[in-house]
Amino acid sequence: MGGYNFGEMHIFDQTSDTELTPVKIFNAATGFEKLVEEIIVRESIRYAHQNGRSFTLTDEEAKAFFGMNFLMGYHCLPTFRSYWSTDPDMGIPYIANVMPINRFEEIHTNLHFSDNSNELIEPIRLMIEHSKYDLL
Repeated sequence: MGGYNFGEMHIFDQTSDTELTPVKIFNAATGFEKLVEEIIVRESIRYAHQNGRSFTLTDEEAKAFFGMNFLMGYHCLPTFRSYWSTDPDMGIPYIANVMPINRFEEIHTNLHFSDNSNELIEPIRLMIEHSKYDLL
């Protein structure tokens, strides 16, 4: 059988001396950093401004926001505000120390992936365009 073995993923050049970390593997497999830098930050700021809100967002803040959400996905608490609780049996300092709850809520409110002034199909096209190169 030719070239492809089921289940194998080659996302790095095997001659590279780069240390593979979970974050590097995730970024290489999903194109996450490119998505944040080229789409999410720009469209979130545009969305806030279209709605009359003053808002800024850096690539690093957006990545931290998503990282926090990944953690919240497997360390479940009753509400997302519980992660910032000062109760010893509730709060998660690992989350609370990344960013204040007000900033988390502001990013959550303004998070956007496409320009609302475009057609409805535009968000889908952007995600397909982003993904197709990372999956080849």
